[in-house]
Amino acid sequence: SSIQYHHPVRGTLRAVCESPDAATFNEFKEHFATKGKARIKLHVRIMDGQIPCVDFEGEFVAIT
Repeated sequence: SSIQYHHPVRGTLRAVCESPDAATFNEFKEHFATKGKARIKLHVRIMDGQIPCVDFEGEFVAIT
């Protein structure tokens, strides 16, 4: 995982997770359906109004 701080958050923050592309998400769902577990890399941006303050990218795991 990685995190980058661009600006301090001074107001109400909002976290926005970008949707992975269709092929990546389909692969995640297929692996989860067949193996009962899967991992996916997601990018999250923390916003203060319209100002991007933090970018985080991490690998998330789903397990049944």
